[in-house]
Amino acid sequence: MAVSATIQRINSKSPYKVIKTGSGLSSVTLKVWIYDGTQGSSVGSGVDGASSSSNDRPAAPTYTLVSDAVGESSNRYVSFEVSNLLDGYIKQCFNGTHNSSREGAIMFMDYQVHSTFSSSPVISAMVQAVAYDGYTYFEEGLNYQDNATGMFTSNTLLKKEDESVNIPINTRRGNLVSFLKDGTTVSTSSISTSNEADEQISYASSTLGGVFDFNQVRIQNTDGDIRNINVVSVCANKYPSYKVTFLNKYGALEDLLFYGNSTESLSFRSNMFNVNTTDYLTGSYDTCEAQTHKQGVSSKKMMTLNSGFHPEDCNEAFKELIQSTDVWIDYNGQSLPIVVKNSSFNVKTEINDNAINYTINIEFAFNRINNI
Repeated sequence: MAVSATIQRINSKSPYKVIKTGSGLSSVTLKVWIYDGTQGSSVGSGVDGASSSSNDRPAAPTYTLVSDAVGESSNRYVSFEVSNLLDGYIKQCFNGTHNSSREGAIMFMDYQVHSTFSSSPVISAMVQAVAYDGYTYFEEGLNYQDNATGMFTSNTLLKKEDESVNIPINTRRGNLVSFLKDGTTVSTSSISTSNEADEQISYASSTLGGVFDFNQVRIQNTDGDIRNINVVSVCANKYPSYKVTFLNKYGALEDLLFYGNSTESLSFRSNMFNVNTTDYLTGSYDTCEAQTHKQGVSSKKMMTLNSGFHPEDCNEAFKELIQSTDVWIDYNGQSLPIVVKNSSFNVKTEINDNAINYTINIEFAFNRINNI
């Protein structure tokens, strides 16, 4: 099955409304399919999508929503908000390797409107959509469709000298990602379109070619449009460096390098209780046996991370990190979930602040003493 170029984009963290209007509109039934695997085929108007399955889309809808129309008879309407139906379906779990962490992170969400005008039913063509765990901004408007090829905001990326970068690409738009050193291509990564939910984003890297010495990434889409990304390699030897990976506004995994000074701390919680240590046979007690004990001890590890100097162009990435619901840190060779504790963010500029360094406070998102 060919990949459709008219697929809608639905973000799980922002409203997506299905609105039907018309004179004499009586009621609307909305059928919604949420599934992963291979996307089902298109269904034209007049054909009930529930009449048969297609690829991994089952015949039975996941949800069937019904609403009567409201408004004047000449301009009646029905509105459904469907993005909240994705709750519990999309799961994020970053194992440290971007392309192997995509399972369950993206879903298909197809829907079909069945309208009743007076007593006459009308079945609209099925709308096919890809559901990402992302969001839009208020000023972008309702049901904003961002068809960016590179699914990240900044046009400058920082990396360690001996590491590559991971570039999230919309596989319905991307064609080729090239890694360049002073204008000369040193590695390439081809992007293939796919009807698989897990493959709607592909993470391009020069790691497969063993190439780490480059200072530009060039993204080319299927229309031949080019986006150039500057890459800055930093020598991160003075302090331990940490790579923080977060779910950005596009619903893609994005990396930020923190190579400034960092500190660690622990917090503890426990209950205290006292016991009688007297030996009932002798009436004496042992001075090495405690009267006061701790129980229910739990602890959390926390860190303060400094980004090191970043260009102003990275500001949007730091904003999205602070807002992200899913964040991980590469800590001692493990990808571990964290929570960013900052409740505010002061944007810095090169004019006002000269050198831009951001400080974030994080808490590891699990009890240090295992209780699972």
